Amino acid sequence: MPSVIEFKLLRVLILEFWGNEDDDSTSINLSRICRLCLLRYLRISSHIYVELPSEIQGLKLLEILEIDARISVVPNEKVMETDARESAVPNDIVHLPGLLHLSLQDGTKLPNQIGLMTSLQTLKYFDLGNNSEDNVQSLGELINLRDLHLTCSTEVSHEHLKRNLITLGSSLGRLANLKSLTLAHGAVGMTMFVDHSSAMFSTPMFLQRLELPPICIFSRLPEWIGKLHKLCILKIAVRVLLKSDIDILTGLPDLGVLSLYVRQPNTECVVFNSGALPVLKYFKFRCSALCIAFREEALPNLRRLKVCFNVHRGQMHSHMISGVEHLLDLKEIAVRIGAADDVEESDRMAVESAFESAIQKHPRFPIYMNVKRVDWVE
Repeated sequence: MPSVIEFKLLRVLILEFWGNEDDDSTSINLSRICRLCLLRYLRISSHIYVELPSEIQGLKLLEILEIDARISVVPNEKVMETDARESAVPNDIVHLPGLLHLSLQDGTKLPNQIGLMTSLQTLKYFDLGNNSEDNVQSLGELINLRDLHLTCSTEVSHEHLKRNLITLGSSLGRLANLKSLTLAHGAVGMTMFVDHSSAMFSTPMFLQRLELPPICIFSRLPEWIGKLHKLCILKIAVRVLLKSDIDILTGLPDLGVLSLYVRQPNTECVVFNSGALPVLKYFKFRCSALCIAFREEALPNLRRLKVCFNVHRGQMHSHMISGVEHLLDLKEIAVRIGAADDVEESDRMAVESAFESAIQKHPRFPIYMNVKRVDWVE
């Protein structure tokens, strides 16, 4: 086969390279890729490093760039490479005038002046750990951005993460076209508590998807969540969940997917009253101790329910979950039960029996139920 570079009229190119992902000494040289000046779509997948040219702005017509690989940049004059290579894209990527979608492997470093890429509609991933505060601020210049995926893949100081999150909040307020904001799970141990009244997040009013997993834990559900009336998907972590927080959630008319992570056990039962969340189809609830109830005509369209909690020694199990029989459209329930080493087998079996008894009340019993024992639920 001739070299790919010989196909001068190529518009779409998908490259896949497979090798030993633990071998940092092997790489694929793609420094001549810029000769394909008519490329609109470029996707690269690899387990090993790929080398891109130091200047990529020759691909002036490029609209979609997806790189699922570690990247190193080939300088104009070949130099000796060090053993430790940082995954980063060419600095002049910010000068690609028509780039609409940029998708990079988690942890890839972006150049400064990311705000120059005003044509971008999708950006994945932007790392809050290895980007400067100025670069986070410049995200606010991406006025056409619709889909923003964030991560924090490298462990950084609490202050660095806090500054970047505060700066991010002010930047988000300028992204009027943003429809989806997700924060991927970051480095192990990276967790920050945020006051629910903090102005850290100024989320666009027309947001449809908001995923903020436990890297960012709110003291309670922020009131500004209730203003996102277009929200369809919400994944959020809170320290405590109050009755008023449930009222905020039930005021979201289009919410179809809800994942709630609660840090501390509730002092009172979490109750969903009649008419709550009329279009919700998937609900995940994760807390170290479980007490949840569904009233008649609550969650009328719920099809999948998942609960994650812990067994405690001598705990009363009869009121962990009630009202499942009111979830008339329910087709599947998944249960994940954690426990400390000192928990007796009898306690585990009592919990499983309590769930089976609750499910047996459902008018369409038997419905699919998946019960698994897992490690301790944080």
